[in-house]
Amino acid sequence: MAAAFRHRTSRAGDPLLHTHVLVANLIHGDDGKWSALDGRLLYSHAKTAGCLYQVQLRKELSRRLEVEWTQVRNGTAEIEGIPRAAIDEFSRRRAEIEIRMEQRGERSARAAQVATLDTRRAKDQGVRPEGLQPEWERRAESVGLTRKDLKRTLGHSRSNYRPLFSGLTDELFGPEGLTRDASSFTVREVIQALCERRGPGVSAAQIEKEANELLDSDLVVRLSATKSDFLLTSTSLRLGNGQVVPSVNDATRYSTKEMLRLEERLIRSAVDRQDDSVAVADKVALKDAVGGRGSLSREQRRMVEDLTRSGRGVEVVVGKAGTGKTFALDAVRHVWESSGVKVIGCALSARAAKELEAGSGIESSTIAALMKDLDDWNTPGLERDSVVVVDEAGMVGTRQLDALLNHAEEAGAKVVLVGDDKQLPEIAAGGAFRALKEEPRRSSCPR
Repeated sequence: MAAAFRHRTSRAGDPLLHTHVLVANLIHGDDGKWSALDGRLLYSHAKTAGCLYQVQLRKELSRRLEVEWTQVRNGTAEIEGIPRAAIDEFSRRRAEIEIRMEQRGERSARAAQVATLDTRRAKDQGVRPEGLQPEWERRAESVGLTRKDLKRTLGHSRSNYRPLFSGLTDELFGPEGLTRDASSFTVREVIQALCERRGPGVSAAQIEKEANELLDSDLVVRLSATKSDFLLTSTSLRLGNGQVVPSVNDATRYSTKEMLRLEERLIRSAVDRQDDSVAVADKVALKDAVGGRGSLSREQRRMVEDLTRSGRGVEVVVGKAGTGKTFALDAVRHVWESSGVKVIGCALSARAAKELEAGSGIESSTIAALMKDLDDWNTPGLERDSVVVVDEAGMVGTRQLDALLNHAEEAGAKVVLVGDDKQLPEIAAGGAFRALKEEPRRSSCPR
């Protein structure tokens, strides 16, 4: 019998109270046979279920033992008053995993999973619960945690249930809330946010009730979605062979009125820049660059000409990976630089920025590094008639994209957004890129 969902209480992986929640992924069918469950729905709810479990655990321990809690982080908290040394002493498994990861020189989530399996030892089935307590007491006393210290942590709970307040609603649905990094969200994200922000007096059932009440707020907009919106999401299953198993289309998506107004303003601003006559390249430079690259396809040539001669303030280049976008951008860079136009590039990740620079010759950085420079009044900012190429633009959050476009408009610079609107958006933040793609005269697509 396999566990489809497990949860363990931890803070940054260091558990003092260590628990598991198991869901058996098998079912006894009407035909009398045992078979496995379709685990996709369980998987999509695993994180949210873990957060709700933690909420209920804190409520029950607060009620029964009257303990206080540290601040909730990543859905979990610790009992107030337990010294750090004691937590470290009782976190040997985590220490083993971190040592193995350090030995391998790896820090990713996948590396943690490998290290966990690599350091796992067989359970000692001969150990009896009553035999463990003396050892636990000895280890606790060795780091200064005695029975008297433990008693002092009890009987101090002042955590009673408090109703939702309007400030929390404004926080969740404001710029720094659920749409800070994503354009839309589901009830799961609302529940997770409430689990982080509500005190230990609230129950799991109350959290779910409050989440539904919040989604009825005047600040929230229910979105209509196409089937493709659910095919590749952050809750999809990626098998060991790289195959992606689509997530189950089980959740309605929502956004906020504030986010939709931001996207509308972004699109309107981009459309208004169609006649800016910015970064228009020399015809001779265009002819020389295209003529010197005989392997360019007809569509790539059209893309090069359109980007360098249109003069539009914002351009969108859409195409799947491997369709030659980066190769064509090398020709685009050549045309602009030969015409005296400065070209810089950026991408969400350092990896993507390096690949853009290696493939196109465009000096590139992360978009975060670029925005840090542009937001600093002591730096010169973007040059007039210069060009910023944003690779994997569908992965860039709407707020970050809006800030970049504002800088470019103020400086009189051009922005070229390059990406694939069907690409897996790990943080579901590509709404603005897809919307810009749909605008007339805004798409150049090498096939």
